[in-house]
Amino acid sequence: MSAIIWGRALTCAVAFVLFGMASASWAACEVEDVVDMVDSEIESLEIRKDCDKKVNDAGSCALSKVIRLAKDGKDADEIREECEDGVSGGGEVKQTRLYCCNGYGAKICPMVVMTAVGSVCHCQGVPGNGFVCQ
Repeated sequence: MSAIIWGRALTCAVAFVLFGMASASWAACEVEDVVDMVDSEIESLEIRKDCDKKVNDAGSCALSKVIRLAKDGKDADEIREECEDGVSGGGEVKQTRLYCCNGYGAKICPMVVMTAVGSVCHCQGVPGNGFVCQ
């Protein structure tokens, strides 16, 4: 009996290690990577998946905003400048409004409770979940 329990525990441990290795291989992207993917006409959903929903050097901007700015024709330097960590050139703090967005980065509803960008959210009356974006 204990051999069966140990066998199941070992199977679970192996599955956990394999899943951990697979999920650890995803990493956040750089702004240049996102711009290149947008220029290559890769879908937003695929970019979010490849970048693990994160971008490293975009200051206060979420990946969905970086994708949108790249689609609007901005280069990596312009995106980084616009996404400086909440401070404009005059030293004023920018007010950031958070939204619940769908998988393509489209804003579905404004967030009532401020939550971390990229976390899961839900809009009342809309089926399914989204993610918090700016």
